[in-house]
Amino acid sequence: MYDVVIIGGGPAGLTAAIYVARAGKSVALIAEMIGGAASTAHKIDNFSGFPKINGYELTQKMYNHALNFNVEFILDKVTSLDLNDSIKKIQINEKRILAKNIIIATGSKFRKLNLEKENEFLGLGISYCATCDGNFFRNKNVLVVGGGDTALCDALFLSSIAKSTTLIHRRCEFRAAASIVTALKNSSVNLILDSVVTRLIGEDFLTSVEISNLLTCEKSVLPTDGLFVAIGSIPNSDLVRNSINLNQDGYIITNSNMQTNINGVFAAGDVRTTPFRQIITACADGAIAAESAVSHK
Repeated sequence: MYDVVIIGGGPAGLTAAIYVARAGKSVALIAEMIGGAASTAHKIDNFSGFPKINGYELTQKMYNHALNFNVEFILDKVTSLDLNDSIKKIQINEKRILAKNIIIATGSKFRKLNLEKENEFLGLGISYCATCDGNFFRNKNVLVVGGGDTALCDALFLSSIAKSTTLIHRRCEFRAAASIVTALKNSSVNLILDSVVTRLIGEDFLTSVEISNLLTCEKSVLPTDGLFVAIGSIPNSDLVRNSINLNQDGYIITNSNMQTNINGVFAAGDVRTTPFRQIITACADGAIAAESAVSHK
């Protein structure tokens, strides 16, 4: 029996573990991998106090910090949850763990293009976060793929620091808010519409992409220094899909205290509904969720 069990080993989960342990409560963190998706970030320059660090180094510091507070880590996969009673039941293969409170911090994953070499070029020309990596492409030629709010905002942001910015979208209309579309049309961003990226080209790093026009089937090759993919993200919420309220995209709905619709169950980080998904905001979520769980009666 633990006072708090945290599911997920990324920045939100690790920070929550530190805060719970500092409060003198028993805590266990269950994760298949320490660091989560953040640990794969090639470079990070927007986390306060660490102007130049990679994701693995940063999340290892968080992990070691948690170890200093004697947080118990269970490196395994949660197979099921029973959240119906005041005492929550967490199943890990044949082992059952009990908890008074649970924090879900399982994160999300970027939706990918599913093209050959996409994983190979991650951090070597391909990024899924313009606000995280855009500064590394200052005065360079970049491409953005997508047609929603995130993609258009990414393109506008990059156009202020890149030499040239081109937005590629599979339709001629955008899903973004009207004000953002207006800002885009009045910007220096180049538009390639009714088109998709069909091939990634390069040896050690991305140097160009093949683009196919969906109306004419014409293919062309466009040189680039960087490709920012902004076609959405997928929350890792399958574990609670049938027990916790989710929005239409599958993100966990919480209030400002990270409380879900189930008493004693909290959510933090990229798995929950939030307007901004960054490492630093995930940490803030983790701290709030921990405080809420510790003070929960």
